Amino acid sequence: MRSRKKVSTVPTTPWRARLHRLIFEAETKTGKIFDIILMILIAISVATVMMDSIAAVRIEYGEVLHNLEWFFTIVFAIEYVLRLVATLRPWRYALSFFWPSRSSSYTPKLD
Repeated sequence: MRSRKKVSTVPTTPWRARLHRLIFEAETKTGKIFDIILMILIAISVATVMMDSIAAVRIEYGEVLHNLEWFFTIVFAIEYVLRLVATLRPWRYALSFFWPSRSSSYTPKLD
């Protein structure tokens, strides 16, 4: 049985390699900070959508919630594009198992 040669997914250009380390390597200090900030943004985004589903809150804060939803949509879309830039094979990443979960973070607002 032949062994497969492991192919690196880290880009060769320095700035893309740094971006890859930041986004995909949670073991680094900056990677942990990135992940924590992303998790906080996701939690606030979910809370915003939940609050928007309550009629009384929507009447009082509808415009603010709408603007927040757009803010999170733009932030998550930028984050996804940065993930594509930070990988050696962006099409492989875009069409991978993670595509449905990643695209669902910004497509609800694009209806």
